[in-house]
Amino acid sequence: MIWYSPAAFEAAGYTVPATWDELVALVDQMAADGNVAWSMGMESGDATGWTGTDFIQDILLVTQGPPDFVNKIISGEIAYNDPPAVKEAYEIYGKWAMDPAYTVAGAEGTLSTGFNDAILKVFSDTPPKPSWLSNRALRVAPCSEPILTRSTVSITLSLACLARKVCRVVQTG
Repeated sequence: MIWYSPAAFEAAGYTVPATWDELVALVDQMAADGNVAWSMGMESGDATGWTGTDFIQDILLVTQGPPDFVNKIISGEIAYNDPPAVKEAYEIYGKWAMDPAYTVAGAEGTLSTGFNDAILKVFSDTPPKPSWLSNRALRVAPCSEPILTRSTVSITLSLACLARKVCRVVQTG
């Protein structure tokens, strides 16, 4: 799930991405504009780190197509340390999760921020400058469901469907 502020997006002239490539381009454009795109939070007590592993898995789902690739990694049919796709997913995540140009307070912020607090930063008007997007366990929905949901406070993207470019917008709330 990627959370964002529609009002802040509109004021900055950003548009909601409909594909993975558009999301990557938007994040890079935000960084180029001097805006910190992501607010990431891994801290979750004994479960710290789950948001990072979920995000990496979602990147694999988007960049490698159907869930078969991830399922084969899980089953051991594909070695986790073998395919270049795994390295690429870690590189994408690492760029976004560690660089202060892409995430609030860089790697230290990602590691020390609670995952729910990361979402709240997107809607903060107080310094430090708020970020624009927050990932909290990207939800992979079957493409028969509405996969892009827009309301006054959140947007849900199914990255697997973004990769297949079959997104549709459903206005709610």
